[in-house]
Parts: sequence; structure tokens; C-alpha cells
Amino acid sequence: MDKDPYDVLGLKPGASEEEIKRAYKTLAKKYHPDLNPGDKKAEEKFKEINEAYRILMNKGGASEGPSRRPDYSDFGFNFEDIFNFGPFKDFFSDFGFEKKGKDTRTDVTLTLDELVTGGKKTIEFTRKAECPVCKGTGAKRKHTCDKCGGTGRINISRRTPFSMFVQTVKCDRCNGKGYIIDEKCDACNGTGFITRKEHLDIQIPFGVREGDYTVIEGMGEAIEGGVNGDLYVIFHIAKDDYYTIQGNNLRTVLHLDVRDVIEGKRLEIDVPGGKEEIEIKPGDTSPIIIHGRGLPNKNRTRGDIIIDIAIDLPKGMNKKSISKLDEMFGERSEPHLSRH
Repeated sequence: MDKDPYDVLGLKPGASEEEIKRAYKTLAKKYHPDLNPGDKKAEEKFKEINEAYRILMNKGGASEGPSRRPDYSDFGFNFEDIFNFGPFKDFFSDFGFEKKGKDTRTDVTLTLDELVTGGKKTIEFTRKAECPVCKGTGAKRKHTCDKCGGTGRINISRRTPFSMFVQTVKCDRCNGKGYIIDEKCDACNGTGFITRKEHLDIQIPFGVREGDYTVIEGMGEAIEGGVNGDLYVIFHIAKDDYYTIQGNNLRTVLHLDVRDVIEGKRLEIDVPGGKEEIEIKPGDTSPIIIHGRGLPNKNRTRGDIIIDIAIDLPKGMNKKSISKLDEMFGERSEPHLSRH
């Protein structure tokens, strides 16, 4: 390696092993190819970081300083072998890049009542989970692997023109488990996993709207030798029989008999989360606004309920009944426009 490995990791000569590991983890996450798809410079930087890390950790660089900086060829080590080799993933998981199970999703439908009252809601979903009988081992009976001694890892030696390279890899006899199954678990048939229906109480978020989602970490599918995936909860809003959503406001239409409009009326109506009393003033057909009874936003401030008035005219009116209205109301006014 042409560059000083300390410089590559941004460290001072003689940095401690803990400092080396911490710097490596930070830089490796930043330049990891999965997080920088198609970025050749990031890929090269990633390789350089790993090379520097290996040099310092394998040659005691944490204590010997740059004066003992080794020639990379001392190890018979080729980074390309490690970068493309499966077991490298196991090594890298020690620094925060664990294998992760599949993320899952469930869809939850909320009513307007639930949106305005909040609280908890029980959701139901199915996922692959660790077998509770065998604790994920897949075994009813098992014995320690005699090839790896229960560690799940073995050493592989490879000779190069310059030296011998020894690498620790997953044991091929027990597939990294550290044990051999003598008799499979009856509950999971030796897989270590079962498909399980889950019930979970979640808090209804304030201000949630159609298509919003929340992520519950660790409630996705389980995976061997890794961490569970996450559960994505997608929210939907049920269509209401009376109210439509307009931002944070709710809107509806109140149908009234013409006589109620003429005389005025007080009545109680159903609103999401309860009831509300309103007053129709004689002859007034302008919308009624109930402030602060609409939907909450993320700051818990609620919108309004807007009630439009619709006059239900008597059915089956004829010329005779219309003439009686003319007698009651007098001369008919012509349609016209005016400013608000």
C-alpha cells in the first residue's frame, strides 16, 4: 500500500485499536458500495479503507506506529479476494453491517373517529419468526461440530508466491452453526423458523393521512445469523358516510325542510368523536362552521367542520301549490349576483 494507513483512516500514528476500529466503521459505512451504487470513486475508497484497516490490525499498527508500517505484500493478501469473497460479509457484520431479514408491510384502515380521538389500535400481520420450541436452532437433538469445535469458523490457508495467507471462514460442515442436527425440531421441521400471526398495539399518530406510514423496527421477518427486518405499517382512511376530508377540515351537507329554514332550528348532529349542537337561524342558508372539531395535524391543532345547507323542497308540487306560494311570498325576485 503506497499510502500511510493511518492517513487513510484519518488517524494519528500510534492510534489505539479501539480508535482504529471506530474510524474504520465510520468510513466504511460512508463509502460502502451498497450506499453508493455506481460510484467508482466510493468503491475504490472503500477498498483503500479496508486495506488500511487490515494492515494496522494484522501487523500491530495500533502500537508500533508508522516506523513499522509494513509492505502490504508481506501478507500475501489481495483485497479483491476479500471484497468478492462471501465470508467477508461475516467479517464486516462485526462492524455494524449485519444481515437483515426481509422487511414486511401491513395495511391499516382508520375511521374518522379514530383519527380525531387517537389512542391505540391493534394490528394483525403474518411474518417469519424464530421457532419458539428450538430457539431458532432447528434441532430437537444436536451435537457440537467436530470440525470447528462449536465455533462455526475454520481457518483456510492459501499459499502465494511470497507467503502463506490464513483466513477464517464459515465452517462448511455445520454451515457456520457450530453444531450438527441429529433430530429435526418437529415444530419448524428443522428450519429454525415458523410462520406466525402477530397482534400488536400501535399508537395512532396525530395528523396521519392516507398513504402515510410508520416503521416498527425488528418486527419484520427473521433471518439466520442476522437481525429481524422491519415492519412497515401503511395507513388508509376509511370512506365516511357523511364527511369528506379537505386538508384538516371535514365537510358535510345538512338537508333541511324548507320550513326549518324559514323558522330556524336547533339540533344535535353526529360528528367524528362525538356530537355537536348547532343552530340554524331563520332564513339563513350560509354554511355553518364548527371550529376545532375537524382533523388534527401533527401539532395536534384541529381543523374545522364545515356544514353546507341544502333545502329539501316538497315533492309533487304543481301549479296550484306554486300559486299559493306566490300568495305567501309576494312578488318573485329575479336571480342576481352580488359581492360577498
